[in-house]
Amino acid sequence: MSRVSPRATYRSIFNDALVVYREKTGKDLTSDPLLRNLEFCKSPDDIIILLRKQTQRDNIKWTKWLKPIVTVLDASSKIISLINHVRQGIRTHPSGVCS
Repeated sequence: MSRVSPRATYRSIFNDALVVYREKTGKDLTSDPLLRNLEFCKSPDDIIILLRKQTQRDNIKWTKWLKPIVTVLDASSKIISLINHVRQGIRTHPSGVCS
């Protein structure tokens, strides 16, 4: 059975979402500087810092929702990754250590 990395799976899902967004709105998010900066984030905290800077610059009032949203998205991605490993017949402990 071939193994597909969770990162490749997420990249594929994300790219598909970008295509659908472009088709529905006519806007290409890949040219947006915020999206390019998000690619360099290594942790949920990095994402929160970047988004807080953006919202302060644009004077957006929804910053209180950033941490809960990013936390849920991070947890969801870890769950999806775990499901992907289980489907591939690999048992992975949440610490990242295979058992």
